Formats: sequence, structure tokens, C-alpha cells
Amino acid sequence: MTRSPVERRSGRWAATLLGALLSAVIGLTGLAAPAATAVSPPTDTALSWGYNLHGQLGDDTILSRDLPVDVQLPTGAEVTDLAGGTYFSLALTSDGKVLAWGNNAYGQLGDNTVTERHTAGYVDLPPGVTVTAIAAGDQHSLALTSDGRVLAWGRNDLGQLGDGTTVERHLPVYVDLPPGVTVTAIAAGTGGQHSLALTSDGRVLSWGWNAYGQLGDGTTTDRPDPEYVHLPDGVTITAIGAGEGHSLAVTSTGQVLTWGWNNSGQLGNDTLVNQPLPVYAELPGGATVTAVDGGRRHSLALTSDGRVLSWGWNAYGQLGDGTLTTRRVPVYASLPAGTTVTEIDAGSLHSLALTSDGRILAWGRNASGQIGNNTTQDQRIPVYTDLPEGLVATAVAAGYLHSLALAVEPASTTTLAADPTEAQPGDPVRLAAHVTCNAGTPTGSVAFYDGDSLVTTVPLDANGNAVLTTTALPEGAHALTARYAGEGLCPGSVSDTVTVTITAPVPPGAGSVTVRKTSSRTGGPLAGAVFQLWRETNGTPGLQRTDTRVGAACATDQRGECLFDDLAAGTYYLRETDVPEGYVLPEHRVTTVDLADGARLTEPIANDPVVCGKHCKK
Repeated sequence: MTRSPVERRSGRWAATLLGALLSAVIGLTGLAAPAATAVSPPTDTALSWGYNLHGQLGDDTILSRDLPVDVQLPTGAEVTDLAGGTYFSLALTSDGKVLAWGNNAYGQLGDNTVTERHTAGYVDLPPGVTVTAIAAGDQHSLALTSDGRVLAWGRNDLGQLGDGTTVERHLPVYVDLPPGVTVTAIAAGTGGQHSLALTSDGRVLSWGWNAYGQLGDGTTTDRPDPEYVHLPDGVTITAIGAGEGHSLAVTSTGQVLTWGWNNSGQLGNDTLVNQPLPVYAELPGGATVTAVDGGRRHSLALTSDGRVLSWGWNAYGQLGDGTLTTRRVPVYASLPAGTTVTEIDAGSLHSLALTSDGRILAWGRNASGQIGNNTTQDQRIPVYTDLPEGLVATAVAAGYLHSLALAVEPASTTTLAADPTEAQPGDPVRLAAHVTCNAGTPTGSVAFYDGDSLVTTVPLDANGNAVLTTTALPEGAHALTARYAGEGLCPGSVSDTVTVTITAPVPPGAGSVTVRKTSSRTGGPLAGAVFQLWRETNGTPGLQRTDTRVGAACATDQRGECLFDDLAAGTYYLRETDVPEGYVLPEHRVTTVDLADGARLTEPIANDPVVCGKHCKK
């Protein structure tokens, strides 16, 4: 495998604006981290491929890879999101911590050192903090906390940490947000070293480098504190993305605003003029966008129908339209027929997309193997990354010259609940099945079974639920299961059995007494014990010969039960007259039962075992 000939930036960059500008010109810049999105199902499998001189693949080597390899995560860690920066990587764990690995020249790994890491290690977060989203910039990192604040660490010479200083930070510090502001998403520009945050009221904050107007405040003045982007009147933003020197935002109507550097048409407004204020990208007719991201000098957008738009620089095929033609307005990437994309991420010179069937498409620059298809040949149209057999991808992230993904072995779980579990014939019984899948949202249907007999099939809703309400269960005990057949990424699964008992109603004024006989030694049911029922009729408490015998004697069955039914209210006496072999009659053989009108009573009675035979007396 051929390693990329790019300059190996093992030393610290000059912390000057001139140095940053020069780096942008000669291409020593990183890639954009996307706006925060919903996290993926937790997994202990993180994959990486591409350039690896600084250990950014996390496989404990510095060998570049043109096929995905495993990131070495801490024992027990499960990951829900990833972000790729310039020669370093971040991961969000399921318990709200952050992992980091790769280059650490500016403290961007957040472990209070500047020591490079070749495997994933924990960021030293403030005590009690839970992180919900991450973003990786050129050489700085961002994290969104569960209470809507933003942490930042790493390089800060242009104010990209937003803490009001230009002091480099090796541990996370809080961004100085305006009072009362709650942030819902973050994005980190790369190369240009600026940061974005989406607020809960649909506005955008920006801070850091601003040489091209990428902060969107109408100036080219760098800012170490967050300021609001000057959005058009009445616009609400739902998603954000950041490129090397430009920024992007999705409006609530599915349009795209862009601002900043535009030398290659990356703003998509059919010009090459930098814009210090947001302008609209010229989307194709009918296109509605849900997510955006920016690379070195190109942009990506995900449409509501699962297609990908791209525009800007295209020297390496990073637009995925089959050409090397730079585009000033968005065009559709040439996806394989029938493909639906659910997530996008723009690398420096390559692009990634996650498909609805758990595969990864990649296109553009591939000199370091960042496409992951076992070659180093650039790709002008999307091709599939060669994932390890048996895995499906649940998230993707693009670094400067490397790529990252989360993957799982597909599995589903089906549960079933019944309400009520005891009913009479004709009563409604609600059966609620719920299917979860670690490879994404389950689709398809659930079949409800009574034993081996199909009751009916119900489609899953968007939350993985299938509900059946039936009045057709006949009298008796029903062993019910919910069976998910599987669809798409999610394999099938079967719930545990839930028993629903349907019992005929007791006629008015008629009750019953059920004897439940057990062994005092095992606690298990005892068959063959014989009982006679008497009704109190002579007015003297206690069983006497002048009381009335009710029906024939009753022997307990294999469940240890016998039933006396159609009984009027009153006082009754259960007299045990015989026991099965190996047991003795109790010392007190008569049990008094007070039966209310229509009541159905169960009397538990235990027998002691003996060794002397059937008719031993205790």
C-alpha cells in the first residue's frame, strides 16, 4: 500500500494568521466536522482507514490502511458517535464521555498533555459533565454537554475555542456563550479554525478565524467569543456544517445558507466571490435539504429523499458526479441505483455517505486509502468501502486524510406485553410488541402467535411498535408470542411467551372453590389427593354429620387442583379424605371456607410425605 505523499506535520504550526493563510493556500489543512446529529446505537466496534502517521486510526500503529481496521477502544467502552480532525479523531461513548487519539501537538486530545496517542484514551472532562455531541476541527475539539453548554480544547491562536482568549488549552474549557443560550448542535471548521453552534431558538453562533467572512457577521475580524451569525430576517436554522474557510446552515424550509470562502464555488451561489454574510445556495428544483457539511473547498448536502448534493472544488472527484469539473452550484452525486443515504460527511478532499442498508459510499481523493476499497486510486463516483464481513455501519466520519465508522453485528430484540393477562371471553386484550435493532430503526411487521397458530400480522410503526387489540381469544390459557421476521439491516427475533387466561364468567350468585394441593417438601403440585365439600346448614359452626354434602368427591389433577363450582354464597367445609402414595393426611383435615356471592376462591393445602405407605396416619 502506498502512503500519501502529503507533508507529515509532526511539528507545531506557527501560531500566526499568516501561517494559517499559507497553509490554506498550499493545502496543509484539515477537514470539517459535521453538525451534531442523533447518536448511533452503542457499539464496541469502531473502524478506521486511511492516513495514519500520527496514529489517528487508533490501531496502535502508524501504518496507513486502505481497508478498515479496528480502533483500539478502552475495555468496556461503547461508542455512539465519531468525529475526524486533522490527524486526530474523537469518539463519544454511550455514558457521555469523550475518547481521543492521534496528533496532540496543541492539546487537542484533551488529556492535559501534548503527547500523541495511537489508541483511544479518555478526554479529561470537568467532573459531572455528560457529553451528547462532538466535533473535531483542524487542531481543536468541541463537545456539547447535556445541559446545552459547549466545551473546547486544543489550538486557540485565532480564538477558535471561544473562551475569550487566544490561549492554547490542553484540557476542556467552557465556551463563553451569551447569557441564557442553550446549544443543540456544534460544528468545527478545519484549516480555517473556526467553530459554529446552533442554539435552541434556531440561531447560529460563530467564533474563531474569520479571514474569509466564515463567521457570517459581515466582517473579516477574528473573534475569540461567540457572536451571532447575521441570518436573513425570519430564518430559523435546523442544522449546521463547517468547512475549511466556509460555513453552511439548513433552514427550517429545507434551503441552504452558506458564507465565507468561495474561491472554488463552495458556497453554491454561482459565483466565486467570498461572502461575509449568509447567501442561499442554488439548489436544484424541488430539492429539500436536511443536513450539510463542508470539506476543504467543497460542500455536501443530504436531501430529504436520501440523495446527495455536492458543489465546489472537484480536482479529485470529491463531488462524486463522475467528472473533475468544479461546480459553482449544487449537482447530484452519482449514487448507485436504488441507494438511500442517511448520513454524509466531507473530508478534506474526499466524501463519505452512510446508506440505509448499512453500507458506506466514498469518493474523491484516495492516495492514503481513505476510500477504504483496497486501492489508492481516486474515485470520481461513489464506491463501496470494504467493510469487514458480518458488520453493518451505523455512522461515518471523515478526517483530513482518514475515515471512521461505527459498525455492529446486526441483532434485534422483540418484547411483548399483554393487558390484561386475565379476562373473560369477548373482553378486549391489548398485545403490544416492541422491536429494537442495534443496526438502525426496525421496519417490517410483527406476527402475533397463539401457541403455533398465527393470530394476525401488524406493521411496525416508526418507533418499532406493533399493537394488536383482540376480543377473539377463546376460553382457556393462551401462550402468546410476537415474532419479528426481520427486514433490511435488522434480523428477526421472537419475544418471550406471555400467558393470557380467558375464563368464562361465573353466573350471578354462583361461586367456586378450587383446592390447590402441594407437597410440603417440594412445593410442587400434588395429584391424587381427594376432597369432599360440605355446606354449613345446621347452624352449628364446624363440620357435623347433619351438614349437607355438596356433590361428589373431587381428586386433584396433575396441577394439584380440583374444582367445586356453581356454589351459592355461604360457609363451606373442605374435608380431605385420601392422599396419594407416600403422603399422610394432615392432622386437621377440615378447612372452613366462607364464600361470598359469586366469589371464586382458591385454597392452598399442603401434605407431608412419609415412608410408611398410603394409609399411614400422622
